[in-house]
Amino acid sequence: MPKRKFVDITQTTLPTEDLDDKIRSKRSEYESERIAINFGFEESKIDLESQLCSTQNKRRKQIIEQKLEYEETLRNDRLNKLDNEISTFEKHVSETYEQRQKIQNIDIIMQEFWHISEKNFETIDWQSIRKARYIRYKLEPMLLLMTDNQKDKYDLLLKELTNKGFRIAKYIPHTEE
Repeated sequence: MPKRKFVDITQTTLPTEDLDDKIRSKRSEYESERIAINFGFEESKIDLESQLCSTQNKRRKQIIEQKLEYEETLRNDRLNKLDNEISTFEKHVSETYEQRQKIQNIDIIMQEFWHISEKNFETIDWQSIRKARYIRYKLEPMLLLMTDNQKDKYDLLLKELTNKGFRIAKYIPHTEE
Protein backbone atom coordinates (compact mmCIF):
# COMPACT_ATOMS: atom_id res chain seq x y z
CA MET A 1 0.00 0.00 0.00
CA PRO A 2 1.46 3.39 -0.93
CA LYS A 3 2.36 5.87 1.75
CA ARG A 4 -0.36 8.36 2.50
CA LYS A 5 0.28 11.97 1.73
CA PHE A 6 0.01 14.62 4.44
CA VAL A 7 -3.14 16.02 2.81
CA ASP A 8 -4.81 12.61 3.04
CA ILE A 9 -4.00 12.30 6.72
CA THR A 10 -5.22 15.77 7.69
CA GLN A 11 -8.57 15.28 5.96
CA THR A 12 -9.40 12.39 8.27
CA THR A 13 -7.78 13.61 11.50
CA LEU A 14 -9.23 17.12 11.79
CA PRO A 15 -12.89 16.09 12.18
CA THR A 16 -11.79 13.22 14.41
CA GLU A 17 -9.92 15.49 16.81
CA ASP A 18 -12.88 17.86 17.04
CA LEU A 19 -15.24 14.98 17.81
CA ASP A 20 -12.81 13.55 20.38
CA ASP A 21 -12.65 16.95 22.12
CA LYS A 22 -16.45 17.06 22.30
CA ILE A 23 -16.54 13.53 23.74
CA ARG A 24 -13.93 14.38 26.39
CA SER A 25 -15.84 17.54 27.26
CA LYS A 26 -19.13 15.66 27.64
CA ARG A 27 -17.48 12.98 29.80
CA SER A 28 -16.03 15.64 32.10
CA GLU A 29 -19.49 17.26 32.34
CA TYR A 30 -20.94 13.94 33.46
CA GLU A 31 -18.18 13.50 36.02
CA SER A 32 -18.74 17.03 37.33
CA GLU A 33 -22.45 16.35 37.61
CA ARG A 34 -21.75 13.16 39.58
CA ILE A 35 -19.50 15.08 41.96
CA ALA A 36 -22.13 17.82 42.37
CA ILE A 37 -24.83 15.27 43.20
CA ASN A 38 -22.64 13.56 45.79
CA PHE A 39 -21.47 16.89 47.23
CA GLY A 40 -25.06 18.16 47.58
CA PHE A 41 -26.07 14.94 49.31
CA GLU A 42 -23.13 15.08 51.72
CA GLU A 43 -23.96 18.70 52.66
CA SER A 44 -27.61 17.94 53.34
CA LYS A 45 -26.64 14.74 55.20
CA ILE A 46 -24.25 16.61 57.49
CA ASP A 47 -26.91 19.27 58.15
CA LEU A 48 -29.63 16.71 58.90
CA GLU A 49 -27.33 14.59 61.10
CA SER A 50 -26.39 17.67 63.16
CA GLN A 51 -30.11 18.46 63.56
CA LEU A 52 -30.73 14.84 64.53
CA CYS A 53 -28.07 14.93 67.27
CA SER A 54 -29.29 18.22 68.71
CA THR A 55 -32.96 17.26 68.79
CA GLN A 56 -34.45 15.51 71.82
CA ASN A 57 -38.01 15.42 70.55
CA LYS A 58 -38.91 11.89 69.35
CA ARG A 59 -41.33 13.14 66.69
CA ARG A 60 -38.81 15.66 65.37
CA LYS A 61 -36.11 12.93 65.17
CA GLN A 62 -38.43 10.75 63.11
CA ILE A 63 -39.09 13.63 60.67
CA ILE A 64 -35.36 14.31 60.31
CA GLU A 65 -34.65 10.59 59.71
CA GLN A 66 -37.31 10.59 56.99
CA LYS A 67 -35.70 13.66 55.40
CA LEU A 68 -32.34 11.89 55.52
CA GLU A 69 -33.82 8.81 53.81
CA TYR A 70 -35.46 11.08 51.24
CA GLU A 71 -32.15 12.81 50.49
CA GLU A 72 -30.41 9.47 50.09
CA THR A 73 -33.14 8.19 47.75
CA LEU A 74 -33.01 11.43 45.79
CA ARG A 75 -29.24 11.08 45.39
CA ASN A 76 -29.57 7.46 44.27
CA ASP A 77 -32.28 8.40 41.74
CA ARG A 78 -30.16 11.23 40.36
CA LEU A 79 -27.11 8.96 40.11
CA ASN A 80 -29.16 6.25 38.37
CA LYS A 81 -30.51 8.80 35.90
CA LEU A 82 -26.98 10.08 35.30
CA ASP A 83 -25.69 6.51 34.81
CA ASN A 84 -28.44 5.91 32.24
CA GLU A 85 -27.47 9.11 30.41
CA ILE A 86 -23.80 8.10 30.48
CA SER A 87 -24.52 4.60 29.15
CA THR A 88 -26.68 6.06 26.35
CA PHE A 89 -23.94 8.55 25.55
CA GLU A 90 -21.23 5.85 25.54
CA LYS A 91 -23.35 3.65 23.29
CA HIS A 92 -23.79 6.55 20.88
CA VAL A 93 -20.05 7.27 21.01
CA SER A 94 -19.16 3.66 20.19
CA GLU A 95 -21.65 3.58 17.29
CA THR A 96 -20.28 6.87 15.98
CA TYR A 97 -16.72 5.59 16.31
CA GLU A 98 -17.53 2.40 14.40
CA GLN A 99 -19.28 4.36 11.65
CA ARG A 100 -16.38 6.79 11.44
CA GLN A 101 -13.90 3.90 11.17
CA LYS A 102 -15.90 2.35 8.32
CA ILE A 103 -16.06 5.67 6.47
CA GLN A 104 -12.33 6.22 6.93
CA ASN A 105 -11.53 2.72 5.66
CA ILE A 106 -13.62 3.35 2.55
CA ASP A 107 -11.89 6.72 2.06
CA ILE A 108 -8.47 5.08 2.35
CA ILE A 109 -9.34 2.44 -0.24
CA MET A 110 -10.81 5.04 -2.60
CA GLN A 111 -7.77 7.27 -2.12
CA GLU A 112 -5.54 4.38 -3.16
CA PHE A 113 -7.56 3.94 -6.35
CA TRP A 114 -7.47 7.69 -7.00
CA HIS A 115 -3.69 7.52 -6.86
CA ILE A 116 -3.80 4.70 -9.42
CA SER A 117 -6.10 6.73 -11.69
CA GLU A 118 -3.68 9.68 -11.60
CA LYS A 119 -0.93 7.58 -13.14
CA ASN A 120 -0.46 7.15 -16.87
CA PHE A 121 -1.92 3.86 -18.09
CA GLU A 122 1.02 3.10 -20.39
CA THR A 123 3.65 3.44 -17.64
CA ILE A 124 1.81 1.92 -14.70
CA ASP A 125 2.92 -1.39 -13.19
CA TRP A 126 0.86 -4.52 -13.66
CA GLN A 127 -0.06 -4.81 -9.95
CA SER A 128 -1.85 -1.47 -10.09
CA ILE A 129 -3.63 -2.44 -13.32
CA ARG A 130 -4.81 -5.65 -11.67
CA LYS A 131 -5.87 -3.78 -8.54
CA ALA A 132 -7.85 -1.26 -10.58
CA ARG A 133 -9.53 -4.05 -12.52
CA TYR A 134 -11.05 -5.47 -9.36
CA ILE A 135 -12.02 -2.18 -7.71
CA ARG A 136 -15.65 -3.23 -7.67
CA TYR A 137 -14.85 -6.36 -5.68
CA LYS A 138 -13.20 -4.19 -3.10
CA LEU A 139 -15.81 -1.41 -2.87
CA GLU A 140 -19.17 -2.85 -4.01
CA PRO A 141 -19.69 -4.84 -0.78
CA MET A 142 -19.20 -1.57 1.12
CA LEU A 143 -21.76 0.31 -0.97
CA LEU A 144 -24.40 0.14 1.76
CA LEU A 145 -21.98 1.71 4.25
CA MET A 146 -20.98 4.58 1.96
CA THR A 147 -22.23 8.10 2.39
CA ASP A 148 -23.84 9.87 -0.56
CA ASN A 149 -20.64 11.84 -1.09
CA GLN A 150 -18.59 8.64 -1.15
CA LYS A 151 -21.00 7.03 -3.63
CA ASP A 152 -20.63 10.03 -5.93
CA LYS A 153 -16.85 9.82 -5.65
CA TYR A 154 -17.00 6.09 -6.34
CA ASP A 155 -19.03 6.62 -9.52
CA LEU A 156 -16.65 9.38 -10.59
CA LEU A 157 -13.68 7.13 -9.85
CA LEU A 158 -15.11 4.32 -11.99
CA LYS A 159 -15.66 6.76 -14.87
CA GLU A 160 -12.17 8.17 -14.44
CA LEU A 161 -10.56 4.74 -14.50
CA THR A 162 -12.50 3.64 -17.60
CA ASN A 163 -11.67 6.93 -19.37
CA LYS A 164 -7.96 6.36 -18.67
CA GLY A 165 -8.14 2.94 -20.32
CA PHE A 166 -8.46 0.65 -17.30
CA ARG A 167 -10.75 -2.33 -17.75
CA ILE A 168 -12.94 -2.87 -14.73
CA ALA A 169 -14.46 -6.26 -13.96
CA LYS A 170 -18.18 -6.53 -13.31
CA TYR A 171 -19.00 -7.30 -9.73
CA ILE A 172 -20.64 -10.66 -9.18
CA PRO A 173 -21.63 -11.09 -5.54
CA HIS A 174 -20.62 -14.32 -3.90
CA THR A 175 -23.62 -16.48 -3.03
CA GLU A 176 -23.34 -19.30 -0.56
CA GLU A 177 -25.40 -22.37 -1.36
